[in-house]
Amino acid sequence: MDQAAFVAATRDARAIMVTAAIDHVDFTSPIHEGELVEMISRVRMRGRTSMRVKVELWAEHLLSGVRCHAATAMFTMVSVDAAGRPHPFRITAAS
Repeated sequence: MDQAAFVAATRDARAIMVTAAIDHVDFTSPIHEGELVEMISRVRMRGRTSMRVKVELWAEHLLSGVRCHAATAMFTMVSVDAAGRPHPFRITAAS
């Protein structure tokens, strides 16, 4: 889930992003062996150097096609410079 948050944040900011915090992880149902797992990550809020990313985890039974929501987490991602200090990222018109 952290990697999915990283990808969403990096694609949105086009900057080096790191995980600053994982606010909570809500587990709603188990994922059984052999099930397909899908992660959906979306940027929910942008600041000057940070953003909040929501990641949802879905499980699918491959033979029946039944899908269920397995978990949700909120991540705070921060843009950093080469020295690891917070660094403002550009917010483009498309963002």
